[in-house]
Amino acid sequence: MKKSLVSVILVASMMLSIGGCGLKKKNDSKILEGNWKADLECEKIVTDELSKDEDAKSNNMAMIDAIKKYADFNELEAIVTFKFNQDGTYSIEPDLEQWNSTWGAFSTAALNGAREYYKSIGVGDAMVEGFESKEEFLGYSIAYTLMDLRIPITKAVFVQQNGKYKAINGKLYINKDSSKDVDITTDYYGTYEITGESELTVKNRDGVEYICQKE
Repeated sequence: MKKSLVSVILVASMMLSIGGCGLKKKNDSKILEGNWKADLECEKIVTDELSKDEDAKSNNMAMIDAIKKYADFNELEAIVTFKFNQDGTYSIEPDLEQWNSTWGAFSTAALNGAREYYKSIGVGDAMVEGFESKEEFLGYSIAYTLMDLRIPITKAVFVQQNGKYKAINGKLYINKDSSKDVDITTDYYGTYEITGESELTVKNRDGVEYICQKE
């Protein structure tokens, strides 16, 4: 009976030990140290956003195809750098000057594609009701289209901030107040994945993915 009791205790101890190992948190904060630069895939960001509305998806994709005849999404430079420091602080720094410069050239070219798209679908009298002319309607529609393109990219680019961070078990936690410690129960930012020694993928709570290369 004593041997049986001892065996039960030993087995229970082993199970607790194994369970404890499984719950152990892997802190990757040190591994993340350094500068990581992401060059965002602007076309993917836009198409992902405009695909969310199933009713309008077909028209939105046709509009993007028309714009791509005149404007190249690859010429848009939306660069965001994540800096994770040895002292546990971080910063997220977008290159806003470069983004604004390339967007200006892109949007000028995209105007022609948007105009071609709206003319291709035809502008009926019902569509221009409330406008003085078809040209005024076209101008409004084109401006609205460019805004649809710009907003999702802007949300991904205009993310400048700094504070403290922790990276644990594939989850990134940040606190924008550098005077306070990170609280993993309230400061969740998103997920991260390290590939090799030079690639880091960060995905924030809004679903924006930053594929970064170590500088």
